[in-house]
Amino acid sequence: MALNFKLLVLVIVLCPLTINSFDYFTMVQQWPKGFCYFNVSKCKRVRPDDFTIHGLWPSNFTRSLRNCTSTEYGVIKNLTEWQTRYPAWPDLTRPIPNCRQKFTLQAQSFWQHEWKNHGTCSETMYNQSRYFDIAIQLRGQYKLLNWLVNDGIRQGNNVQISRVNSSILNVTGKVPDLKCDHPDLYLGNPTSKSLPVLQELGIYLDSTSDLKCDHPDLYPGNLISKSLPVLQEIGICLDPNLKVIDCPKKFQRSRTCYVANSKGNIHFP
Repeated sequence: MALNFKLLVLVIVLCPLTINSFDYFTMVQQWPKGFCYFNVSKCKRVRPDDFTIHGLWPSNFTRSLRNCTSTEYGVIKNLTEWQTRYPAWPDLTRPIPNCRQKFTLQAQSFWQHEWKNHGTCSETMYNQSRYFDIAIQLRGQYKLLNWLVNDGIRQGNNVQISRVNSSILNVTGKVPDLKCDHPDLYLGNPTSKSLPVLQELGIYLDSTSDLKCDHPDLYPGNLISKSLPVLQEIGICLDPNLKVIDCPKKFQRSRTCYVANSKGNIHFP
């Protein structure tokens, strides 16, 4: 009897942690030109000239969260809802679906992936409809390209990482998370002098923002590259109640934007 009671207590204690215990969101927006810079063969549609949503990712301070429940993705059947979501959250690897394709699971597989891998981890607070609505609202609220342009950061130029961080910090009061990639990692050019390419910007909700870059030197076989990382994503971190916070250093991807000889520069394609 005592053993059964202990097991019951253990289940009660652990269940909330295994279902949906998360400390913060990372709102990750990707720069289409940064993504397609390294994925030309995958980019099947016209590239939007603005940051688009990659995902809204719940996490906690000790580990990342994935596939938290078995709740299946519900395919959108409403045209108005589809027209609201798609421009903000397109699948850059697929052509724009035609009228017949829009309401199929295949055409919405990117959203299905994001819901299953990430959305289910905040399901105790936000159901599927609310999860996607929140991400779209946050993109409208955090106009990353406007912030960069207003700070004099232009497409097609190299820029100091600190300037990108400052542009976000000046508006949110928190440091973002950047994700970069690097051309030499794909082009096999060990002597290239190109910069890391900006791909994503992440905003942490009751958490911190984070930059992710990619760089050729991160891949095998390129030890002497002098090229710069390319900005791909920017992430902003938020708490469960959607208040912006500093992105936890443990999971920041901004380190992908710092490479030897880049002198703190990245490329914003």
